[in-house]
Amino acid sequence: MFRNSYQKGFLTVFSSTGSKPLAIWSTHIKNGHIKRKTDCDLSSLVLEIIGSNVATAYISTPCPGHNSLGIKLPFLTLILKNLKKFFTFEIQILDDKHQLRRFRVSNYQSSTRVTTFLTSMPLCLSPGWNQIQFNLADFVRRAYGTNYVETVRIQIHANVLLRRIYFSDRLYTDDDKPAEYRLFKLMPREEKKEKNVYRSKISQKLEFPSLARPVTPITVNEEGTKTENIEINEIKYIKKEKPEDNLSENFKNLELKVENIKSGIEENVIIKNDDAIDENKIFIEPDAHQLDEILITFQMSE
Repeated sequence: MFRNSYQKGFLTVFSSTGSKPLAIWSTHIKNGHIKRKTDCDLSSLVLEIIGSNVATAYISTPCPGHNSLGIKLPFLTLILKNLKKFFTFEIQILDDKHQLRRFRVSNYQSSTRVTTFLTSMPLCLSPGWNQIQFNLADFVRRAYGTNYVETVRIQIHANVLLRRIYFSDRLYTDDDKPAEYRLFKLMPREEKKEKNVYRSKISQKLEFPSLARPVTPITVNEEGTKTENIEINEIKYIKKEKPEDNLSENFKNLELKVENIKSGIEENVIIKNDDAIDENKIFIEPDAHQLDEILITFQMSE
């Protein structure tokens, strides 16, 4: 079907927004429905496949009359919404041994099982819209030890909402994809810059926490010990800075001077040490009674 088409970049096989989304698909419905509706999250048209039995409600491509899709691109991407119901899909490929292999993926299986022609794999979907990407070449090599040649058939069963199914030559980031291949629209660059700057400011605040150390919980015993240490430190501090200590030292020095003066009363003269010896610089010292009065006066002033 696509074997003679140019295959590079992106190749869409289903788009819910097209005028004929099921142009190359055939539908099979029993106890269910297949219809287009507007999704409230995307505000866009999507295809809804609902059925009481997943085996009796599905879409498949290629249509009757075509044997194979003939798509050689190795990466398959499905954009779909999780309805929290049983859901499965199948992909049939051709390998270099000319063997048809099927990969069946479902959300109701818990383990992987590999047989000669069929590989069953579990699928875990997140709530809401999901983008599922498959490296078909890697799957074929791991399961069967052969090389991927092309995709032959795709079959999507109930219960799911479909937005787009496409193949690509490699995995692309959202920035590299065209707008119609993205799940959500990207913001304009100016708005994105402003939001990035705003986010970077917030991250800077979070990265640089306060330097203040958090309060450590203290038990009763620890608190008592801490209080005792503080009191000891305060006592040491006060004793070190107590102004009376300086007065006591001065008082001792004064007493020493008085004793020296008393011992020199008999000579009745004293020569100052800081002056040069000069016979003219002598003076008469007071007697012992006057010295006692000076000492008493100093003690009262203290």
